[in-house]
Amino acid sequence: MLTGGETYRSNGDPFSGGTPTSNEWDRIITNESNFSGLPKPSTSDLDTNKDENDMNSVHNKFWNWYYIYSFCQEAFDKDNNKRPVRGYHSARYLDWSSPSGYGVSTGWRPVLEILNSIPTLTLSTQNNITLSEGNILPITGSASDTDNGDVVTVKYKINSGTIRNITSGVVNGTPLSFAKNLTFSGKRLRDGSTEVTVDLAENVDHTLTVWAEDDKGGKSAEVTRKFRVIHNRPPVISGTNEDLGTIQAIPSKTYTVTEPEGDAFTVTEKIDGKVIRSFAGVAGQENTITIPHDMWIRLQPGVQHTLAVEATDSKGMTSSRTYTFVRQETKLEFKLKNPFVTDIAAKSCHPRCGGPKRSDNENRSMQQRL
Repeated sequence: MLTGGETYRSNGDPFSGGTPTSNEWDRIITNESNFSGLPKPSTSDLDTNKDENDMNSVHNKFWNWYYIYSFCQEAFDKDNNKRPVRGYHSARYLDWSSPSGYGVSTGWRPVLEILNSIPTLTLSTQNNITLSEGNILPITGSASDTDNGDVVTVKYKINSGTIRNITSGVVNGTPLSFAKNLTFSGKRLRDGSTEVTVDLAENVDHTLTVWAEDDKGGKSAEVTRKFRVIHNRPPVISGTNEDLGTIQAIPSKTYTVTEPEGDAFTVTEKIDGKVIRSFAGVAGQENTITIPHDMWIRLQPGVQHTLAVEATDSKGMTSSRTYTFVRQETKLEFKLKNPFVTDIAAKSCHPRCGGPKRSDNENRSMQQRL
């Protein structure tokens, strides 16, 4: 028997048709699927008036629904012991009746269905892969159908998301190959510029489901693959944070930086938050951080200082490596801003240094020589 819907399409209105709308009565008898060669009901065939216009209509003469109920196969949702009946009052009318309620105006309409082979699908995508920023989730494989001439469509969904088409084609004995690459970026999978998922959580299984459908309602078994995602990770700086203790000499540390997603990154070296230098990083390249002499001599002795390396990728993720130390001062160091060269030996010191006092003439002569 035909399917006719489990209840009214519009609440409480038997003239509105059946739901789900994929039922065969509405798809075929009232021709909502626009089948070629089948009549479509007129307005009078669908209204609430049961009159001679209905009896003599082209649609009724083809299907004979006027004053005739046809049983359908579902259980009626308001009473599982009842079955929907269609027709009688209009081409779309829906009522219900006991399965034993057949009679002169209530019967069943036989359906002859052409046997249809369902498609089969092979999925080449690996199971349990992990995607990080910029990685590709490939959906590849092939679909087959022994019914040559059928139109087969390959579909997929991620978790319980929107169903999307991968490809379709007319089968002719050769498997229908398919391939689609989804890119993981910004916590979502994208088909080109189209987002096909919401944000995907880290460290949980996500499901790719792929199947094939033919144009006769046949559907292959669903094939699934599990995958996980890792959100964008910061660059990795070698070594560990370290306390260098109390030191007298300028410290230097060698390090390398790698970027898990292969993104471009910038390296910045600092002493107590002041930038020493900043440069475009090269993954795996050995670098050395040290303190320029003019910055070193200005560091206050006896307090802790922080020498730091920061690496920031092109998406804004940052990591750092820090080295702490205390500078120990053991001598005083003087450095002239503008050094000069002289071959004149010093003969005396300023009185504050404890040397003999020079005369004014000697001081002027010394200044002139300097």
